[in-house]
Amino acid sequence: MSLKRKIKNALIVTGIALASIKAANVKMRKPNQDSIQMQDSGYKIITDEIETDLKQAERLIKEGKPAMGEIAHAKVKAEKYVHGAARENKKEAKRLLAEVRKLEKIEMKIEKEREKELKV
Repeated sequence: MSLKRKIKNALIVTGIALASIKAANVKMRKPNQDSIQMQDSGYKIITDEIETDLKQAERLIKEGKPAMGEIAHAKVKAEKYVHGAARENKKEAKRLLAEVRKLEKIEMKIEKEREKELKV
């Protein structure tokens, strides 16, 4: 698979991850219960942080620069969120972590491809 194709796949995965985060934020809003609203606000803050890391990674991938730092940040935040998530959010948090891991694998492949090109 060519480097262009791998970069395109990485951008598709980040787009899917960002779209799912936005859908989860909309889905999780439940007014009239203080504790649930507090959980939702914490959930929204964490997903927003992960979303910004993924957007930065997407921008770097478009520019052809390494994005492992941003992906690692998103992964750590997602892992912490999975560990501390409330029961209602646990499934969503695990799915979010899986998407970050997919992007990480694609970025690793791109990095290997870049290393091969530098050696040649």
